[in-house]
Amino acid sequence: MSLFSPHSIHAISSSTMAISTISESSLACIHCIKTTHKNPKFNPPKNSPILLLISHPSCPSRILIVNSSRSFPPPVLEDHESTDSPLLELDLKFQEFDNQPLPQQENINLLICSLLKDPKTEEIGFERYQKAKLMPDFRPTRSTLHNLIRYSLRLKNWNSIWSISEDFSRFNVYPDASSCCRLISSCIRAKRLKLANNLLHVLKFEKEVAVLSFNAAMRSYNKLHMYSSAVKVFDVMSSSAVKVYEDLVADGCDPGQVTYASVLNVYFRLGLYDKAEEVFWEMDNKGFDKCVVAYSSMISMYGKVNRIRDAMRLLARMKERGVELNVWIYNSILDMHGKVLNLKQVEKIWKEMKRRKVVADKVSYTSVINAYSKAREFDTCMKYYYEYRLNGGRVDRAMGGIMVGVFSKVSRVDELVKLLQDMKSEGTGLDVRLYRSSLNALRDAVILECSTGHDPWITVTNPTWSFDGKARHFSPTYPTTWTPSQVHVIL
Repeated sequence: MSLFSPHSIHAISSSTMAISTISESSLACIHCIKTTHKNPKFNPPKNSPILLLISHPSCPSRILIVNSSRSFPPPVLEDHESTDSPLLELDLKFQEFDNQPLPQQENINLLICSLLKDPKTEEIGFERYQKAKLMPDFRPTRSTLHNLIRYSLRLKNWNSIWSISEDFSRFNVYPDASSCCRLISSCIRAKRLKLANNLLHVLKFEKEVAVLSFNAAMRSYNKLHMYSSAVKVFDVMSSSAVKVYEDLVADGCDPGQVTYASVLNVYFRLGLYDKAEEVFWEMDNKGFDKCVVAYSSMISMYGKVNRIRDAMRLLARMKERGVELNVWIYNSILDMHGKVLNLKQVEKIWKEMKRRKVVADKVSYTSVINAYSKAREFDTCMKYYYEYRLNGGRVDRAMGGIMVGVFSKVSRVDELVKLLQDMKSEGTGLDVRLYRSSLNALRDAVILECSTGHDPWITVTNPTWSFDGKARHFSPTYPTTWTPSQVHVIL
């Protein structure tokens, strides 16, 4: 039985093809491997005219290169109990193969990918890519870039990755989003931050991969607790989004509601308030007049620049058009009126929220409590605070800082101590500012009790404070009256 079928073998004579001049020292050593059959034996003589059997992964046929100029007899192929064509493993010696000319243009990427996929030949594949880049008509495919990235990351060859990243824009070919995300995340984990920034700069205007690549960068920075770097990435991404939007408009593209709302929010965050307002009225004129996200951004922006009247007009416009008001919009309104101590409007908006059944959140309560605290209406502060706590609200540092001052000023030492203990039990840590405020509040509250002649809860003369690294201890000097005899305040 013949091992090679006629349609899968091409005999190439040395008299017609120059490839037969390859020296015998670089011939392939062909070893049969066992699959589900017994091993077929291929035992060519040393000076066999058969030089090389090549099988490409993308092509089922095999190429048999024959040196017909020699007068040696053909090799003997012995096939014992084999009914199918055997699988042959080629242990190729590439010393001289590396010096051979590149194949035709359309096959270069296929060759490079095949070499890069095999650990034994991947280095040659990378070298072939470097040579191919010098050809005037060469252009890598996405598959080629994917394999180059995989190879370079495995070796942690950062110089190669830098070179490959510059090829993205040079050839106007970019890897898929998955490869880009893996590439950027790997660079950040390895603290190759300049390389990561260069990659983001290259990818920021590529619509298919830009957003996912920037998200991958922000996640990677956050995992390393490099929050300032994550913020910088967000700012760059926002600027890129604006550039893409402006290019689309210049090209005559018509943005939709989501695009308008997104760009408006970006302009607002970048402090480009005039542009944000321009985008809002443009989308309103085009019929996108019920977008809650856009209204929320604009009302928040008006509050930030102290344009309260404009914010209230926009709120009335929302009501006229039947746009559903949410808690974020009400929070912005409460905050802007609270800052200027317009307590009548604060109370009016709060009652409107209740009437519309909009559930107030922590931000809502903090804004109201802060407004009444600045107006020195401490009883009202405590009323809203207790309501918030009864509804299951947790105290964060912002609200805690406000209430420490409130309890101190109304001499509620017991409530102050309970607040600090609750914050400790709920896992709300104290920063340096809040810690010092708490100490001062306790001291002032004790002095006030003593000076008014009331029977104090505690009486302290010249209190001192110590800090052991984990818990803060209130340690007064004598004489002292305690209930109990020693108070341990965990701040």
